[in-house]
Amino acid sequence: MNRIQLVTYKILIKLYAFFGLLFKLPNPVVAKKIILSKRLFKKLNGNVAYGFFKGMKLPYSMSWGAPDQASMLVGLYEKEVLDVISSAPDHCTKLIDLGAADGYYAIGTTLKGKFKKAICYEMSEQRRDIIKQNAVLNGVSKKIDIRGQANADFLNEFKDEELSKCFFLIDIEGDEFALLSKANLLRLSKSHILVEIHDHRTKDGNSKLDILIKDASEIFNINHIYNGYRDPYAIQILEDYSHDDAWLIVSEGRKRNGHWIHLLPV
Repeated sequence: MNRIQLVTYKILIKLYAFFGLLFKLPNPVVAKKIILSKRLFKKLNGNVAYGFFKGMKLPYSMSWGAPDQASMLVGLYEKEVLDVISSAPDHCTKLIDLGAADGYYAIGTTLKGKFKKAICYEMSEQRRDIIKQNAVLNGVSKKIDIRGQANADFLNEFKDEELSKCFFLIDIEGDEFALLSKANLLRLSKSHILVEIHDHRTKDGNSKLDILIKDASEIFNINHIYNGYRDPYAIQILEDYSHDDAWLIVSEGRKRNGHWIHLLPV
């Protein structure tokens, strides 16, 4: 690459950034992920083709998961989360999905019979509408209960004996530290909980995480889970993709490696 080409690339990137702000466009990498997702969506007719949610239909338009739609279609999106959920004990018959977004987990698990019912807490009205539409698309509307944002006292909506049959999936962008207070952890002592950690998105996140782990360790057994390796070429439909496209499909676009803690009753 010569100097003129390098300068040209820099100018084009700055122009894209300018028009991106003007027209609310995603950055070029995210835009490419969305393009790849839509192409694969068309090829698979929107049906998840591999993995635990094989057979689930995804909506064409997604509010939260649009760049990761291709990864969902090949069953590799947040594979670590899927592995934990799929191995949940049989007595867990209800999923409590906090930060349900487009309903990927709630709809997938009820469709596949892992849980008899899912309660979705989601603050965005747009995403709640998508959950509703996606539940209809997959024929699980009667199994999905859609609610608004969960506040710190949301456990008052449940009886203690009911909580022991619940699997909690929590992805609420830093609010997990307030929600999982010591008092709430005690009430959840018989529940299975998988929570995504966002200490990097909240003030004093490191100390809040230390407190959460300390409090939880007095009540639960704790497993730390991180994003692991993915091989896109183990997926038959991706065998003919270029390296750039195949690896971009399985990338989750995180600013740091994903971190979850799995709390198991003692």
